[in-house]
Amino acid sequence: MPDPVTRCRARSASYQLLSIAFAHPVPEITGQLADGRFQSALAGRMETAFGRIPPLPRLTIDPSEFESAYIALFERGGRGRPPVPLCAGEYMQLLDGRPRPEVLLEHTRFYRHFGLKVRGHGEDNELPDHLCCQLEAMAWLGELEARARQDDKSTEGLQRAQADFLDRLLIPFLDQFVPTLELELSRRDGDPLFAALGGATASLATWHAHEVGAVLPAPPAHVRAGEPLTEEQNLWG
Repeated sequence: MPDPVTRCRARSASYQLLSIAFAHPVPEITGQLADGRFQSALAGRMETAFGRIPPLPRLTIDPSEFESAYIALFERGGRGRPPVPLCAGEYMQLLDGRPRPEVLLEHTRFYRHFGLKVRGHGEDNELPDHLCCQLEAMAWLGELEARARQDDKSTEGLQRAQADFLDRLLIPFLDQFVPTLELELSRRDGDPLFAALGGATASLATWHAHEVGAVLPAPPAHVRAGEPLTEEQNLWG
């Protein structure tokens, strides 16, 4: 069994790889999805982190068609909305009656607490609730946990932050995103790699949530009761 620091870094790298996979395609990554190098890299990290590997086939369509397939799924669609949105705020079930800016602010506050910021002009300009931003945030928290473990510091706050983000934001989003992706791919007979990437992301988040939930002490009573936290009450230690 790998040591805890190695496992943390492998888990962090898994989040980072899947963030890259769901970003707008670049030829280097598309080539690795076609020849299996990406799949091998992710499998190695996931096995180190969890001892399990989610199935991930190679790209079956011509790599030159991958970008257009990605755009058709995630970036363009009828009535100004893509068939499979990559942003949580595009799913009405996740808004739960709240305005979209409130969802964006919820993500932004979390990122700022850990010294992260959303990409701005001149970069990808992704919104805070974009899947890639969420996966990158989890990757960063994993790296912070690895550093704390290496320095023999407490990791409870960082673990609780990860559990909180998974439970409140990432997993509910994936519960909407993955079935929507699978349904759309079945309608258009799309490449199965897209669905497998979604499934791998859901597996990573679920395995991580189970693992971190098993080692954390019970949260305070007011958190278990679902009472809102003020800005002064820091859930992450």
